Amino acid sequence: MSILIVFLSYFAKTLAFLSKLFSKGSGTSLPGLIVEKNLPKTLKSLGEKYSEIIFISGTNGKTTTRAMLVSIYEKQGVKVCTNRGGANIIRGIASSMLLDLDWKGAAKSKVLVLEVEEASLPILTKFVRPNSLILTNLFRDQLDVYGEVDQTLKYFIKSLKNLGIKKKILQKNTTNSIALADHDFAKTTPKKEISNLKVYLNYDDKKLLSLIDKLNFYSIGFSLEMDLGDKPKFEKSEMVVSFPDEIYTASNIISKNLTTSFSVKIDREKEYLIESRLPGNFNVYNSLPAFLVAYQKFGLEAIEAIKEFNPVFGRGEKIKLENGKELTIFLVKNPAGFDEILKLLRHDFEDQKLNLCIGINDKIADGKDVSWLWDISLEKFIKNQKIENLITTGTRGMDILLRLQYAGLEVKLDQYQPNYERLSHYFEKLNQDIIVLATYTAVLEIRDELKKTIDIPGISSSGF
Repeated sequence: MSILIVFLSYFAKTLAFLSKLFSKGSGTSLPGLIVEKNLPKTLKSLGEKYSEIIFISGTNGKTTTRAMLVSIYEKQGVKVCTNRGGANIIRGIASSMLLDLDWKGAAKSKVLVLEVEEASLPILTKFVRPNSLILTNLFRDQLDVYGEVDQTLKYFIKSLKNLGIKKKILQKNTTNSIALADHDFAKTTPKKEISNLKVYLNYDDKKLLSLIDKLNFYSIGFSLEMDLGDKPKFEKSEMVVSFPDEIYTASNIISKNLTTSFSVKIDREKEYLIESRLPGNFNVYNSLPAFLVAYQKFGLEAIEAIKEFNPVFGRGEKIKLENGKELTIFLVKNPAGFDEILKLLRHDFEDQKLNLCIGINDKIADGKDVSWLWDISLEKFIKNQKIENLITTGTRGMDILLRLQYAGLEVKLDQYQPNYERLSHYFEKLNQDIIVLATYTAVLEIRDELKKTIDIPGISSSGF
């Protein structure tokens, strides 16, 4: 097996070198595809090379949480293997691990941090066991790619069972319903032995939290202290009767100028202020579990690392244009994520006129079904937000323009610009800061056009 792994590692590195030489993609998917299709047990051998393994999965927030964790570890001098190019299905994950091997087949890194696409998680957990598993949320995503949230929940259940988690036999406990409201778990919930697997769950997402009703595992909940109306619209679920073994809440949340800060209390006594360059409450959901995992290893050093962490590709990424103005890019891929960004824009630009570009593609990586555009809460946004300039782009740019018209915005056909070169000139002529909301491939295409005249880091080097 070791000879085979070394061969695949050299194969991956050769393809990566050739791809970089000829500027043709990452070139690393083929070795990973070989592992995925024919040699899945190779994943087990690869995973055994790391002393600590962290998986992040969920509909939204995987990339930011992973990139933040990697940044924290690397700032402490720990070498990390990660799927930095954002390839979160099995072939991309396998390739990332193969590229981390030296000429003897030993891992160069001590720690493995991976974002894992939801349907890939039950496959990966058959062969690789994490020490920590972060589950961010359960939202409706692209229907032609993932299916509804109940299917995603089944992926998580299967993954936990693969890791040896047993089905829970529930006993009725009337005090638990009170504990759910009070967030006071220590007084009502008996502590379990802390196993070598810690599962971090979004406590505000009751659909996700229902996992601890079904399975017996050590869970750590994370939550945001804010009005219910300010929280994301999580999927409805039945009454939850079991609770995390620990819970940590972000309080005193402040979001302004596309940055955030919040406080979190550790061990019921120590309260720490965490400042972040990441915009929006949704990024507090990403920062909090990253901090909780890193705090166990590095203590307060994690706080400074989070403060210095810059937004990655499409997650509030800022690009300086030639005219000196700034373009801020947000990736949008489903109604929940889109709505959270609209909330952020309304909050941070409440009294300002906004220059907005929306790019919608329907390529394979985006999802072919764009009917989710009609589930976005655009009406409220249009009613309350001043928009100075609007332009749409992408293969379904006309669809979002029509959706904006139905939402109450006066639009014109020339506000649709399918040509990215002309779009780039439009950005420069505005001579004002611009917000870009775009699907995955549209973000790539806009960045590729801007890179012709501006120095922009590649998605891997920027931490994506």
